[in-house]
Amino acid sequence: MTIKESDVSASVVNLLKNAKYAHLATANPHTYQPNVSLMNYAYMNQSELHPTHQQINSSPQTSYIIFSVNKSATNFENIKINPKVSILIHDWVTAKSTLSETETPRGTSSTTDISPLLKLLQNMNQSELSTISVTLNGEAILVEDNADAENYYKELLLKSYPDSKIFIEGDNNVIIMIEVRNVKIVDTQNNVQKH
Repeated sequence: MTIKESDVSASVVNLLKNAKYAHLATANPHTYQPNVSLMNYAYMNQSELHPTHQQINSSPQTSYIIFSVNKSATNFENIKINPKVSILIHDWVTAKSTLSETETPRGTSSTTDISPLLKLLQNMNQSELSTISVTLNGEAILVEDNADAENYYKELLLKSYPDSKIFIEGDNNVIIMIEVRNVKIVDTQNNVQKH
């Protein structure tokens, strides 16, 4: 079974297309050692893939996550022997808020230094950003021995992450495609949807 864009809401697809990072979880089946890596990624459906990969799955609505991985990285070693992976993508604020409260020198909180307008804007931003997390489970496919396809995916990644050239290009990097098999969506109210 594969997940299709039509199975999830537009806000989930928007998150997948626009979030900055993904957390890639892999596991070594021999040592039972898990590994999590923060990754740059590209989200696409089958029709957006390089032409040599557009027939991987019979459904044109199958979703894929594309990564560039260093061949010496633990996640690459794990994927070679266990292609099953999990990916977490979210829009939750990752740092504790420093705008709603400020620390005084004695360690007590003070909100008098912050304007009501700044508080309002911060609360609006928090509610806009902290909405959902998406866990994608899938199977990794190594894109090797096809320089044209590798360059196609690297260019897509570089377009989104121009400052991450070192993590995308290089002779020791390889492109990995994750075919998404199922999705779990959780919101801030702990409502869970599985597809």
